[in-house]
Amino acid sequence: MVITTLLTSAAICVVLLVAVLGTWAVKRTWLTAQSLLLVCAALLAVIAMSGATAWLLWVDGPRGPGEALKSGALTAGAVLALYGLWLNHRRHQVEEDRRDTERARYELEALRSDHDRERGAAERFARAIELLGDDADQVRVGAMHSLVGLVRGWPDLTQTVLDVLCSYLRRPFDHPSLVSAGGRVRDWSDPEHVELADRERQVRLTAQRQLQEVLSFRADEEADARSLDLTGATLDQFTLRDVHIGSLLADGSRWFGGTVLELVRASGSVSLRRAAVTGHFAMLACLATATVLDDAEFDRVDLTDTSPGRLAAVDTKVRGELVADRVRCAGEAHGQLLVEGRTSFRDAVFVGPVNLSGKFEGRVDFERAQFHNALRFDDFKAHGGLRFRPARLPQDFNPTRFFAMSGQEAVLPDGFELRPMGPGIGLGRVQRTVVRR
Repeated sequence: MVITTLLTSAAICVVLLVAVLGTWAVKRTWLTAQSLLLVCAALLAVIAMSGATAWLLWVDGPRGPGEALKSGALTAGAVLALYGLWLNHRRHQVEEDRRDTERARYELEALRSDHDRERGAAERFARAIELLGDDADQVRVGAMHSLVGLVRGWPDLTQTVLDVLCSYLRRPFDHPSLVSAGGRVRDWSDPEHVELADRERQVRLTAQRQLQEVLSFRADEEADARSLDLTGATLDQFTLRDVHIGSLLADGSRWFGGTVLELVRASGSVSLRRAAVTGHFAMLACLATATVLDDAEFDRVDLTDTSPGRLAAVDTKVRGELVADRVRCAGEAHGQLLVEGRTSFRDAVFVGPVNLSGKFEGRVDFERAQFHNALRFDDFKAHGGLRFRPARLPQDFNPTRFFAMSGQEAVLPDGFELRPMGPGIGLGRVQRTVVRR
């Protein structure tokens, strides 16, 4: 019986080998490494079954060949099950490798796509810069809109586009309607020159609007780096509303028409040194680290609700009104002014020291102003009337060169008086009659 069983097992092995070799003979390319493993697993299962059957028949012969064959079959099944588990693990590993390959290919395609987009953006930017020098005004306007479109897709280009627009506004420009206090310099008798100036003016107005649009895109932590350099620029009806910038540099610039800076938050300084402003200039509810107006000339200044860290206006001339109602200055305020219209500092708050001097031909109003630190009026002359009733004064405030016209209205707080300096002089000195301890 043992011999019969072994012969049966050997016959099964031979049949399997003949089947495999016959199949390989028909299909030469079928016998792969995986196929060889399968054949080896089958042979190993047959050998395990034969060996287990023979061993059981030799050790426990009385039980019969049926029980031995059943045990051998179980052994062969266990071998084939182990091979199935290994094959399933191998299949999963191959699938993971395939997914990793697909993921790497997708990332490579994404990088290639980003590179193509960056190259396309660079080409669009270069083309727009080239078109800004075109003779046709409509082409230049289109180039500006193209630059703004680039910022929408590429926020990293924000400061670059701002610099380009500011550079365009710094180009020399004149127009018949832009008449400064010094009068018109150029002869505009040629209609062709007037027409060219009109077209260029429209392009520049577009550039100014694009500045507002670009600054309005996003006001996040990157906004501190978005600065405007308008040094020497000519600006016409310039407006900025509800934007966050790093700084505004406009030294030596020319401003025409109504200028409005409303809800502008500048983490840096706003500088208008030697600026010439024709028309209304308003800073409404603005916030800046410092506001510098040295040697500037204005038709009318409105600093209502502005909150500068430092306010400096040295040798500044205002041909109209100077309105600084509700200004809150956290740092030093220094002004040396010539104001031809009225001056108002109603409800203003000065936390730091204040030194204000100059000639004020209109009425000067300090109603409910607050001075929390040192206050000095060096050579301050109010020719059109004085209303000096602050809500808070330093304890040691004692005016020395604080003058007002004797014939004009002078409203002073308790403990102060306007004492005439002498007959024929016209000026009176504001003096403190009660010194507080």
